[in-house]
Amino acid sequence: MASKIEITVKETNPFKVAKIKNQVQQLADLDEDTLDKLIKIKKSKNGLTFFKENWEMIESMVM
Repeated sequence: MASKIEITVKETNPFKVAKIKNQVQQLADLDEDTLDKLIKIKKSKNGLTFFKENWEMIESMVM
């Protein structure tokens, strides 16, 4: 049985809200370990910068 959670977003544009909803649903499908790793990247200024600056390389390696 799935659990339901409610998330409040600052966005008011309905098209952007729909996109955010889809993104959160995609994240909800990830396992706990993967989510923990993504949170570590998000919390690390260097990790987030590296991720943003090297996204094309990362994407090409995993896609």
